[in-house]
Amino acid sequence: MVLGITEVRKGMVLKIENDIYTVIKSEFVNPGKGSAFIRTKLKSVIKGSSIERTFKAAETLESVELEKRAMTLCYTEGDQIVFMDVNDYEQIHVPIEYVEDVLPFMKEEAQVEVTFYEDKPIGVIPPNFAILEVTYAEEGLKGDTSGTALKKVTVETGGEINVPIFVKASKSYTEKQTLNDLEKEELLKTLNNRFEYLQEREGFTTRDLVVLHPDVPGINDMLAKFDKVHTHSDVEVRYIIDGSGYFGFVAPEGNFLVHVFKSDFVFVPKGIQHWFTLDEKMRIKAVRYFKDMSGWVPNYVEGAVASIE
Repeated sequence: MVLGITEVRKGMVLKIENDIYTVIKSEFVNPGKGSAFIRTKLKSVIKGSSIERTFKAAETLESVELEKRAMTLCYTEGDQIVFMDVNDYEQIHVPIEYVEDVLPFMKEEAQVEVTFYEDKPIGVIPPNFAILEVTYAEEGLKGDTSGTALKKVTVETGGEINVPIFVKASKSYTEKQTLNDLEKEELLKTLNNRFEYLQEREGFTTRDLVVLHPDVPGINDMLAKFDKVHTHSDVEVRYIIDGSGYFGFVAPEGNFLVHVFKSDFVFVPKGIQHWFTLDEKMRIKAVRYFKDMSGWVPNYVEGAVASIE
């Protein structure tokens, strides 16, 4: 397929001088004087080497049609990004350079297209746009009514972008301390892919959202159920959406604590002696996943001490 330079996008695969290249970066430049052009960074599928090339407006390029799979972003691991196939839940590792310029604007579980050559992932085509909440924005200067005035803001994924000065920060459901039932359901919907994976692979059947903070009525009584050493008859699985806390574990060599934070995935096997408590920030927002809710009933261990030396 023949393309004009304005059609070239990150993640595409091009045939250039008898080699096949993945488009790592593509920047369209219109200098005002002279012809428009694009600057690209290309990675050879066969050799693995990278080059930078500039293409003028009059040039055409040949795209290569390869296998494409719909996948979702899971997490980063060193210099790799882990994606999961939405159909068979297979996880693959892709070099972070394929998405490093757009990664600051991608939510966990964002859907992308991953291109494959001879069963090897060679490129990532990100979404055309993303809907993101602004988490930090300075106030625009008073009296500045210029229609072209811009300021830098931070979005919920940590990326920074220039926007018109009237844009203000908002609070997402992730950051919001108190949620009503409808807001909880909306937040859970954003994590559907994770739940579907656990349903398919591990046999989980339901989930709920736990929101704890100092203003929750009876919070001390709620915490008292889990700050003593106990076990469960089923695996305990949690995903920390926001906030933090401590899981304590009883081990032959001595008790120890694990400090959990936002984006941590917690897996406690059944029968393991443990306890849970909030840290000094006194807030956490976490999804609990169940095979059978009765498996989460705490079985207290008589004589065990929920502390470390």
